[in-house]
Amino acid sequence: MNGKGSKQRPTNKAKFDANYDLIFNKQEQHHYDEDEIRKSWRPTEEEPIEWGGKTYQQMYNSLTGEHSYYNVTDEVYEPQVEFN
Repeated sequence: MNGKGSKQRPTNKAKFDANYDLIFNKQEQHHYDEDEIRKSWRPTEEEPIEWGGKTYQQMYNSLTGEHSYYNVTDEVYEPQVEFN
């Protein structure tokens, strides 16, 4: 006779882990409007980078936790820039 609950049922481990985090690691989720998000970008302590004739400053958004590079020369955010 098998013991009740002595063995875990077959599960999808990746789905289980993702759902566990959603349930038990709940953090307050805020919904900010675009204007609030846009105003929350601040430069990090990293020195600006000169690359390809342009100056880039790493920025941090205190509301969303995102990092991005700001192209100071063209005045535009470039989150996917790669410096090779």
